[in-house]
Amino acid sequence: LSGSVGGILQVVYTEGEKKMVMSELPILQSFMDEAAPVIETKRLMASLRESSLRDPMTNLYNRRFLEEHLETVTSGVLRRNSRIGILMCDVGDDVLKGSCAVMKKTLREADLLIRFGGEEFLALLIDADGEGAMISAERIRKAMEEHEFKTPQGPLTKTMSLGLAIYPDDSDDFWECAKLADIALYQAKDTGRNQVIRYTEGMSGE
Repeated sequence: LSGSVGGILQVVYTEGEKKMVMSELPILQSFMDEAAPVIETKRLMASLRESSLRDPMTNLYNRRFLEEHLETVTSGVLRRNSRIGILMCDVGDDVLKGSCAVMKKTLREADLLIRFGGEEFLALLIDADGEGAMISAERIRKAMEEHEFKTPQGPLTKTMSLGLAIYPDDSDDFWECAKLADIALYQAKDTGRNQVIRYTEGMSGE
C-alpha cells in the first residue's frame, strides 16, 4: 500500500489441495486488489486521528486526547481503589523539546505526559499515592536540574518547579484536581522555584 506493506495474507494448503488453490488465486488476487484501497483509507484515517491527538512539536498526547480518554483512565483507577498523581509544570520555549525528553525518560511507562497547552505540561502518575507521586516529582525535578541542554548559544542548565495534587483525594473532580495542581505549581514558583509543592487545603485562597 503506497509502497509499504499493509498486510500479509498467507494461504496454507496440502499437496492435494494445490491444484484447487492455484485455480482460485486470480479470484483471491482480485479480492485483494479491491480490498487494498479500503485498507489504506482506513489506515490513513486512523493515522490522521492519531495525529490530531498528539502535539506536533513534542509528539506528546495533547489536551484533546486527555478529554477523550479521561473517563477510561479515571474509572480504572477508581475501580482499583487507587490514585492518580497529577503533576503540573511549565517549561521555556528554548528547551521545550529537551525538557519533554527528560520528563519522558524519568517517568514510568504507565504514566502519561501530556502537553496541556503552550508551555504547560501535565503528567498523570497512574496508581501513585501522595508519597509515591512526590518521589516521582522529585526525580523529575532533579533530572532537570542535572541535565545540560545543548543550544546554539552553548550549554544551558534549567530548573523546574512542579505542582502536585492527588485524584481523588484532593477532589473527586479530575479537572478540579488539575486546577489544584496548577495552584500548587504557582505556589512553588512564588516561593523559591526549583521545588515540588503538594497542594494543601486552603492554598487556593492565598
